[in-house]
This record gives sequence, structure tokens and C-alpha cells, in this order.
Amino acid sequence: MRVTYPHIALLLAAILLPAAYAAPEPAAQHYLGRAYARDSGKLLYSEEHWVVRHRGAERHIVLYRCPNGEPFARKRLDGGIDDAAPDFDFDDARSGYSEGVTGRGDERQVYVRRSPGAPRQTAQLATPRNAVIDAGFDAYLRSHWTALGSGKDADAAFLVPSRLKYLHLAIRAVDATDQDRPVRRFKLSLSAWYGFVLPSIEVTYSLTDRRLLRFKGIGNIRDGQGGTPQVRIEFAADTQYGPPSAQQVERAETEPLVSRCNVEN
Repeated sequence: MRVTYPHIALLLAAILLPAAYAAPEPAAQHYLGRAYARDSGKLLYSEEHWVVRHRGAERHIVLYRCPNGEPFARKRLDGGIDDAAPDFDFDDARSGYSEGVTGRGDERQVYVRRSPGAPRQTAQLATPRNAVIDAGFDAYLRSHWTALGSGKDADAAFLVPSRLKYLHLAIRAVDATDQDRPVRRFKLSLSAWYGFVLPSIEVTYSLTDRRLLRFKGIGNIRDGQGGTPQVRIEFAADTQYGPPSAQQVERAETEPLVSRCNVEN
């Protein structure tokens, strides 16, 4: 199967966007990211996160919201704390697209459904030694933070559910200054000779508390025409909320999704 850089860029966005921290976390979190069009600066959507940890397990829920606040897509992730390869399921009510991973151990079942009437495609995949699945990238960064900061590149096998396979990617970190604060920027590329053709994907973390500040690249949420626009996602300090209540988490898991936004994304 031919590998094209839009597919890889979408993969990178999908694994990076749900991960907002790379440092030890409290038992529960609630935070928000706002996605803007790279060219116009227009707000396209927001992504609201709830993370709950209990007895070594972690539950992570993400609601993707229209500009007016209505939720149109949801992602659920389940795994252990600091799990680089959690189970997850994602559903977009606008297009009917869904994907996910289930099972533990040496083999995982991966699935994708591209539209409401399409059959679900599945595959049983062996789990590579350095497997990373979706928001497990956060845990992967935690375990490689020091090595990457010392100038060493890291390699990981990222699962691409839409392709029912893993792809090997290289990760490189560069320390810099952003608005007078020390930051670490992570850049990802395909571990192959054609990796240089990938569009730019960059995530910036605070170097002091390891909090995700910004994402730049092709987003993981499709627009009204089925495309994946270039976005800039900001995780501002004032959208890091207090620990959520059990009622808030339950609502995030069950809130109905709308089939379209009043203003198309």
C-alpha cells in the first residue's frame, strides 16, 4: 500500500493532540485546547479533556466541540497510568467515522469504519516492543524526556488505525525560548528515506512543568468537506481547570453528539 504524507500527518495529529502533559499528574484533570486555522486564525473547534486515575488505571475522555460549544465527536481511552498503548474508541457524529483499539498483551484488535453504511474493517496486530497508541504518546514522552533532552533521537512504532498498521517514526527534541519562557519542541518524522516530504508537525511543551503549550500541523479532526486542515491548537493556562467531579465526567461520557455544527468546521 502506498504511503502518502497526508496520512502520516493525520496520524501524528491524532496521537499528539490528546496528550496535554508529560509530567506526573494529579488524580483527576480537566483542560481545554482551542484549534485555530493556521492561515486565517479562525476558531475551528475546541477539544475538552477529562482524565481520571484510580488504583493504577486511567480513563481519558475527550469531547470535540463546534465553535458554539456543541459536541460533535468523542474519544474514550482506557489503560494503565503511564500506558503508552491504551485501548481507545473515537466517534465523529458528523460523518459517522469511527476507529479504535481493543485488547491487551502481544496482540491488539484494531478497527476503522469510514462512514455509517460502511463495514467495519478490523485487523489483529502483533504489538511491537516500542508501540505507541493515540494519547499514549504522553506516557512515551515521560519515559524518554531526559534522553530526548540530551540530544538523542527516539524511535517509536505508532499505530495508524485508519491503515490497520504500525508506522515507525523518529522523534527529535530541541530546547528553545518562546515568549521569554523555556520550552522544548518535539518534531516527528517518518523513519524512512521519504520522511523528508512530511508537512511540518511540531508540538511545544513548557520546559519547567512539561505542560503542552501549542500544536502546529495538520489536525486530526476532519472539516465539513472531509479534509484535514492545518491548525494551531493553543492550550492556554486559563483553560487548565480544577479536578472534575464524578458528575462532570459522567456527563462527558454520555452527552449527546450533534450531527453537524451550525457553522461547518
